[in-house]
Amino acid sequence: MAVSENSGKDNSGDEVWETEQNGERKSDEHNHLIQKHDLKQIAEAFESWAKEQKLSFWR
Repeated sequence: MAVSENSGKDNSGDEVWETEQNGERKSDEHNHLIQKHDLKQIAEAFESWAKEQKLSFWR
């Protein structure tokens, strides 16, 4: 089971954003700020594992 190390919020509940090397916040192609989290990597790892295990709900 995976555990998120970067949930997108700090211990005060404030959102944490991806930043450029110069400290500016990163934004996506729609100019939305990009939250710093590792949930995409966790989902990708689960998908890979589910396919390896040949789970019926994942093809």
